[in-house]
Order: sequence, then C-alpha cells, then structure tokens
Amino acid sequence: MTTLALEIHVEETNYETPTQWRLLGAQDKVGHIVELCRRNGLKPGRTLEVGSGDGAILRCLGESGFSPELYGVEISQSGIDITLQQPIPGLVSCQQFDGYRLPFPDDFFDLVVLSHVLEHVEYERALLREIQRVSRHQVIEIPMEFFNLKNETFHLLGPSYGHINAHTPDSLRFLLTTERFKVLDELLGRYSMAVLEHDCFVNNGVASTPENVANFRQRHQENEATFAALPREQQENQSSFYAVLSRRESDQEQFDRAMAGIRQCLIDGHVQPARLIFKHYIPQELVPTCALTLAREFATTRPQVALEFLEMVNVALKA
Repeated sequence: MTTLALEIHVEETNYETPTQWRLLGAQDKVGHIVELCRRNGLKPGRTLEVGSGDGAILRCLGESGFSPELYGVEISQSGIDITLQQPIPGLVSCQQFDGYRLPFPDDFFDLVVLSHVLEHVEYERALLREIQRVSRHQVIEIPMEFFNLKNETFHLLGPSYGHINAHTPDSLRFLLTTERFKVLDELLGRYSMAVLEHDCFVNNGVASTPENVANFRQRHQENEATFAALPREQQENQSSFYAVLSRRESDQEQFDRAMAGIRQCLIDGHVQPARLIFKHYIPQELVPTCALTLAREFATTRPQVALEFLEMVNVALKA
C-alpha cells in the first residue's frame, strides 16, 4: 500500500454556547437520526458524533434519551470546551482530533453520526474509511447545495462558512457505495418551520409582526403540500437536506452485487462492462465457479460470451 504525506488545511471555528439558531438546527438533525434508526429497528448503545462542533446535536441526542453512551470528536478546542460545559445526559467524552484519525478501536461504536460535515472535508474518503473502521452503522447527512453550483456567488459564499464540497443524493450514494457502505434507508426533505421561521425573522431581519408571521406559516404549509406532491427529481432541487443510514457491506453482499451487475450488463448487451466488473470484483478462487455459472446461463442468448467465460474456467484451472 502506498503512503502519501498530504498537507491538510484545518480551519478551527471559534465556538460559543449553542444559540437558539444552532439548537433549532440540531433538533431537526436529531429528528432525522432518530427517525432513520427507529424505522430500521436500530437502538445504539454507544454513539459517536464526528465533527461535534458546539455540542448542540449531542445535547439534543442526550436530552432525547437516544443512546446511553455519547461521544464526540471535534477539531476545534473551543467546541470541545463548550460541549463539556453543557449538561449533556450520557456524554462519556468529547475530545480533539485531527479531522481524520479517530482515537478508538475497531467496531467500538454501534453508530457514528456525521451530520453536515462532509461538505467541509478535504479528503472525504479518508474520513469515511476511518468512520467505517470504528462503527457498525452510520447516519450521514448533507445539506442540499448542489443546485447552487452554477451560481458564482455560491463559489464565494460556500467557503465563507467552510463548505468546499456539494453532493447530490446520487453522488453521495456513489461515494458511499464505492467505499463499501451499504445504504439501508434515506430521508430527503426541507427544514422544519421553526428553523425557517427563525432564519426569516431573526437571521434575515424581516419584521416579525403578527401578520408577517401568520402569512409566513401559511406559505410554509402550502409549500410543504406542494413539495410532497412533486416527483423525486424536483424534490431534490427543492430539498434542504439528504440523510442516509448505512452499514459496512459484507464480502458476500459485494459479491452478490457484482454478480447481479454482470448479469444485467450481459442482458443489456454491455459485454465489456461485464468483463471489467468480473475482473475487479470476483475473487480469484471463485473465478472457475462463477465463470462456469455465467457460461451456462448465457449459452443460448450470448454464445460467444459463454465461450469466453468457459475459456476463463480453463485458464483458472491450469494456473
């Protein structure tokens, strides 16, 4: 394995006690974590948040009784200090890390939470591999900012708050799948009315008169009804977040996925992609059996391909 020495840019945030804005956002994110785990029967005993910031998510997780043991790691010492000053039920530790290496043994956690962190990370795959090493399940959430990529103002705005990556649901699933995360479930949606109302009247300074607030809430309800009726592709363009629950893919699951992909390529007449998948994913000791199976399955519909797979059997047996 090749080892590279890379210069890593780390920008420490100066955190303060979570504001109402941060807590509202954390409540939304914790709601997504809880819902994904509930729907899949996951009750984590030991949970780690990577990139725990000011502790707002840990605080909401602790107050909800989500997990008996909570841990956090954060780049900024100020975030750790603020987190440790808060009365967070179940918090075992919150410690500083370098952004990539997690100070825990393999499979130490039932769940790792990575909420609105990937958009900040220079080397996403390095962090994902480390997260997979220490955990059995993961909840990963991203902001839906990819639709801003054509907007040059966003090219200035994103880095101003540390966002240097932007993903679609498809690109996130591709990233995870190619790192052998198996996506079990997903949530796609918009932030809650409480978050959007605070953003409108506090962050952006709109006068919070009774009339303005009533009109805002009515528009929000109408927008939610319209959003729910949209097809998936249009929902993606109007969503605020995308979250997935995942776990490590087993060798057997990867093998089954590869064989299914090979079969589909051959059915569709895409022979070269089938060859490439076979070469990359099928273990050498299984080549004779798999090649013979495919030769038999496609003897009638793809006789030339079947002969090619039979030749693989002969070559493997002679080796």
